[in-house]
Amino acid sequence: MDKGVLSQKTECFLRGLYEGSAPLTELLAGVNFREFSWIGTGKNTFFDSRDAVEQWWKKRRLDEKRPLRHMEELQLIEQPLSDTVTVVLARWKLTGKGMEPCRCRATFVYFHQGGRIALEHIHLSRPWGLVWGRESFPITAGRINYEYITAVHRAERLRKMPRVPAKQRRVLYYLRAGMTYREIGEIMGISPRTVRYYVSELIHRFRVENKAQLLKTSQALMEDTDD
Repeated sequence: MDKGVLSQKTECFLRGLYEGSAPLTELLAGVNFREFSWIGTGKNTFFDSRDAVEQWWKKRRLDEKRPLRHMEELQLIEQPLSDTVTVVLARWKLTGKGMEPCRCRATFVYFHQGGRIALEHIHLSRPWGLVWGRESFPITAGRINYEYITAVHRAERLRKMPRVPAKQRRVLYYLRAGMTYREIGEIMGISPRTVRYYVSELIHRFRVENKAQLLKTSQALMEDTDD
């Protein structure tokens, strides 16, 4: 892939989002339908699917009343993670009517193979700042989601693993990272009760008896596959 292609796509997305009032269908035209997540800049803007983003966007009527802003000093850096995964880091200053200028950052994760490009993860921040009193949550959530996306691509090698729906696979990844049900629920935008239900489904799929055995078995399968 020619260097700069993903930076161009990222700039088009950001300018469409903040400056051009582009409709959501246009912004999300190139996302990966199977694996996609979006972390926004405010409370309850953590989404683990395109459908979830569209529902929130439609409820807020953002295609109709989104305020236009201006981006200055935009900087884009491409960082390849592998032959098929590249991260684009963006920094800029955001200005607009009725707002104080602020420094913003964003992380975009792309999958590319055989001429096909899919956007898999977006993390926007204005800035890495406060989210309902939990200063570290945007950074923590962004890092964990970033790590999750990179882990998804390793899953192609995990042929011994049971077939698991995307959301349950994500819960398992977070469990293995040592997160609690409440923390997983906050990142995925679901209740701790729903997380507990997904864990029970995982226990059934892996044919184990409890969460401890689930973590042990899934870890053993991954290590065996890596060998």
